[in-house]
Amino acid sequence: MNTMHRRLAPALLLFIFTALAVSQNINMNREIPTMGPSAAQRMLMSRYCRLDFEGMRLQPGGWAQFKKFSTIANNPEFTRVIIVTRFDTRVPDDPNELPSANYLMVGFYDLLEGYKATPNATDRVIFQLLGSGEDYVVTSVSPETPHVSPRSAIAWMNRRLADPLTSKAEHARLKDAIDQLSKFLPQPRPVAAKPPGS
Repeated sequence: MNTMHRRLAPALLLFIFTALAVSQNINMNREIPTMGPSAAQRMLMSRYCRLDFEGMRLQPGGWAQFKKFSTIANNPEFTRVIIVTRFDTRVPDDPNELPSANYLMVGFYDLLEGYKATPNATDRVIFQLLGSGEDYVVTSVSPETPHVSPRSAIAWMNRRLADPLTSKAEHARLKDAIDQLSKFLPQPRPVAAKPPGS
């Protein structure tokens, strides 16, 4: 019996090493999954839209965040800020159609006219992208107007209120806009009343 075990041990070890080698070779030859062009474009646009939504274009130095994936040198000039609650991106199957983002608007703030509510309105932004495979950059966005959340818009408006160069007329416009946009912020939960005698 001992002799049989001694003969089987090398054969068993050889079998184990062969199985491990074959398994390792299969794992090494397995392709790493990659994104297709549509997924890469959608991810790029979502990244751009998310930064915009969070108000990066309205912050001093915020455009540096966009330079990582855009060839647009400077933050485009704007006189209006679109306030939105959500967005979605679309990469068409037809290569002749340009990718876009659709926004659900609540209103816009014009630097000269103030805030105007636009309930249930939508806005569409067209993207020009350059690249191939998984490597794309944003080369232009039309229109170039910032599209920001109510929270980001209010933070920007408060900075403008604190600026000593802001005129009295704009102060009034900004305060009115903040009042109207505050309803889109999460409201604190009411404190539960304590039962009598507690």
